[in-house]
Amino acid sequence: MARIRVHTREDVPAEAREAVAQIAGSVGRLSHMLGELAHNQAVFDIYLGKNQALKDHGTFDAKTREAIALAMANQNGCEYCEASHTRSGRRAGWTDEEMIAIRAGKVTWDPKLAAMTALVRDASANTGDVSDGVWQAALDAGWTEDDLAEAFAHIMGNLFNNYFNRYARTEFDFPAAPALPE
Repeated sequence: MARIRVHTREDVPAEAREAVAQIAGSVGRLSHMLGELAHNQAVFDIYLGKNQALKDHGTFDAKTREAIALAMANQNGCEYCEASHTRSGRRAGWTDEEMIAIRAGKVTWDPKLAAMTALVRDASANTGDVSDGVWQAALDAGWTEDDLAEAFAHIMGNLFNNYFNRYARTEFDFPAAPALPE
């Protein structure tokens, strides 16, 4: 059971209405996560601000962003985010098999993507500390220092989402991600 009230478009607090209308209008509905985030304006503003910063200044394409989100969701045990990013990963062009491999840490078809997902997993597993070997592997795979700096913004953004959904016990409002192989 969710710990934080899930607001609908109709009962969202007044200060969040405009942003909720824009978000829900672009996606057609208000997700449970957004309905919970809108419950507290400070939390909602942090969510909106980090998303806007990445939209305005981020350089990664949709597939890379979704791969990072899928790897992070799995690393952090956020089943809600795994489900959410499986949906958006499909829209970005990933197949279910590729997304399962990304979530499992088994990216074999693209060394550059494998290096990035290993880096974000390492950062997430080690409270931001990335081993020298993983960092160098990302540089050797073709990522730049600028890319790795931006990767931190994606790590931070996904940690916020992953932790919030676990903290709030956000209930699924779309299908679960496919199970990983044993």
